[in-house]
Amino acid sequence: DQTQLILKVLKDSGANVVSIICDNNRVNQSFFKKFSCVENWLTDNNIYLLFDFVHLMKSVRNNWITEKTQELVFEEESETLTAKWKDLVNLYNLEKNHTVKLSRLSEETADPKPVERQKVSTCLQTFSDETIHALKNHPNITDAHGTICFLEKFVKFGMILKFKGLNAGTRFRDPERALMSSDDDSRLNFLLDIAKMANSMMTEKQGKRQKQLTKDTARALSHTCKGLVDLTKR
Repeated sequence: DQTQLILKVLKDSGANVVSIICDNNRVNQSFFKKFSCVENWLTDNNIYLLFDFVHLMKSVRNNWITEKTQELVFEEESETLTAKWKDLVNLYNLEKNHTVKLSRLSEETADPKPVERQKVSTCLQTFSDETIHALKNHPNITDAHGTICFLEKFVKFGMILKFKGLNAGTRFRDPERALMSSDDDSRLNFLLDIAKMANSMMTEKQGKRQKQLTKDTARALSHTCKGLVDLTKR
């Protein structure tokens, strides 16, 4: 097996392979299944198998767009909320003819063609602080609480994992960007909450299909969050 050969060569060269990271397409899912694992995310020789967080966010965004009603239902503190894509389309339409805008949404972001959905940039323009603040403060946007909450979760998710150096928390004046130095860091619990939410969003409730993430996306998101927490605590 080429993978095992490569890992052996790296080990013989003195390298310590901690993790293998890739996006969550079907080929890579099958690739991960070739390993003997003690957990879905951990091989029996202590290599973590993780999916790239940016591609996970893109998968969530794509699921949101391709869901028939373009709505995703999720739980937040025992409350059932709905993230509505139409809130973002509405925001874009309200701002598109204005010189000064609250968000960075564009036509490509609000209504991406299939090929445009593969771009990370259109995803990050959606999952951004600017979009959240625009939805909260635009005078003609109402009843977008579920969408705002959903965006906030994934902006925080991306911020935690988009590590930019040991002093990033101080440099950006944002504790979410700081290095995790303790296994009781509250951000680890947040990642476990994301894993729990992902699992619940692929589960049919009372025999009725709920507007949700695909199983591929939900499983990859849960898998990676749990793996990252396990890796951090070791």
